[in-house]
Amino acid sequence: MGIQIVVLLYSKQYPLIMKKLLIILILIPTLLNMYAQEEEIKESNGSYTVYDIQKNSLHLGTVSLFFISGFYERTIPTGNKSAIIAGGGILQGFTWSDDTNLLGKMGFIVGGTKHFFECGTLINIVRTTDSDLGRILPLVGYRYQSKGGLLLRVDITANIVTETADVTGEEHIAVMPGPGISIGYSF
Repeated sequence: MGIQIVVLLYSKQYPLIMKKLLIILILIPTLLNMYAQEEEIKESNGSYTVYDIQKNSLHLGTVSLFFISGFYERTIPTGNKSAIIAGGGILQGFTWSDDTNLLGKMGFIVGGTKHFFECGTLINIVRTTDSDLGRILPLVGYRYQSKGGLLLRVDITANIVTETADVTGEEHIAVMPGPGISIGYSF
């Protein structure tokens, strides 16, 4: 079902990792927005832009291949080639875990007419105490969104969870990246 890489870190490093992750999640959209604004100046000939795509989306798919997901997203253009996406959804585990989780989503897309680079994070709002899903799930991916409404997404999500070692009892952070795919409709 895919290769999962597990990186173990001691819990003392957790705050440092989260600070770096937060900086990266803020820095990447800022840099991409600067690039998009630069390209916007070069291409002001009235061609197809982010303002022309549908703003509301519903899509069904998988997160890390082990969870079935359904999401609603709202696209908020910030330039001709960039936009903020915000939304929420539900996630249902179907392999070793049968958890149901409610997720919020914040992200940024940048790209051309129909093809976009997407980065952002899923925030686990409602989580069971024994959940196999972390609180924050960063993601990067590719997004195809046509003017007619077809939406296709392929991404990699990093599931970040705290685990306790069986032998020593020490807590550590496990980062398990997993691929996801979804299909939907924009209206």
